[in-house]
Amino acid sequence: MFWLAWSLVLAQGGAPAPAPPSSAAAQGNAAYRRGEIVRAEELYREAVRQDERDVDALLGLAKIHAAVSIQKEADRILEAAYHFHPEHRSVQVAWGRRRPTVEERIAMLERAWGQMNPTSDEAAELRLEIEAERARGERRTVRRSELRETTIRLARLGTPGYLTGYGIALRVNGKAVTLVFDTSAEGVRVTRAVARRLGLERLAERPRVAGQPKIPSYHRPGDRYLAARVAAGSVEFENVPVEVVDGIGGQDGVISPALFEDFLVDIDWRRYQITLRPHPGEGKLPGFHKVFRFGSGLVLGVQVRGLAPKLFAIDSGNGRS
Repeated sequence: MFWLAWSLVLAQGGAPAPAPPSSAAAQGNAAYRRGEIVRAEELYREAVRQDERDVDALLGLAKIHAAVSIQKEADRILEAAYHFHPEHRSVQVAWGRRRPTVEERIAMLERAWGQMNPTSDEAAELRLEIEAERARGERRTVRRSELRETTIRLARLGTPGYLTGYGIALRVNGKAVTLVFDTSAEGVRVTRAVARRLGLERLAERPRVAGQPKIPSYHRPGDRYLAARVAAGSVEFENVPVEVVDGIGGQDGVISPALFEDFLVDIDWRRYQITLRPHPGEGKLPGFHKVFRFGSGLVLGVQVRGLAPKLFAIDSGNGRS
């Protein structure tokens, strides 16, 4: 098994020079982009069997393991990738984001940023991330309420004849706001006007340039803020990161179910409610279907009319299929 080879190399020290991507890894990248995740994993594994240092294959395998929530394995793969390619920018970003301390994360991301064109969007977004990490420090998101079953009502959004989504009532820093409960959202995201009303703490903002277009809601990361307290029903959190953008389709903002990661989230669309039950921990759960998780978004393999399965986002923030 190639994990053994990686372990031996890590123990012995010394990393060979990077090799160009193999054809198997390139095919794996193409399959991944098409949403053929199983095929992509097969190709990445074949590439690693041919060359355990193949950086594209290692990064691809790490992404896939993270997508199915096998996080320890993803960490092992990225550790090997970093050992083989300590100066590879994509490896530095992926491995840096998973480091356990703020100092380690910032140091690794700074090294990656130093290899980028400082005027590029990629560099600007990474700089925003670094400055937000620095300002936030060790203030991680924590649940302050008791871990017990609770039910939270959802509000119907839209017109009487057209459903556009489901809203969840929150208290942010003690102030009421209703956000779209969006299964494809990345964390919590609100408009600039709402951020001012809620009294969020500013962590980092991208520089404003005269004539620069406003930040669209989903196409690029927003400015980084922090909410001291967020409550949904009886469930309360501290130090919740919030992205701030210029507009979100006429809504005040969106919230991802990922905030409730300590719970099993049971969504009842007919009754307009979610039930949160304490998560039993690792292991297979009977009655559940496996999905992919890309960031905070949930993706399901769907077969239509006998064709090859395709990936569909489970998007409760969208009023149509």
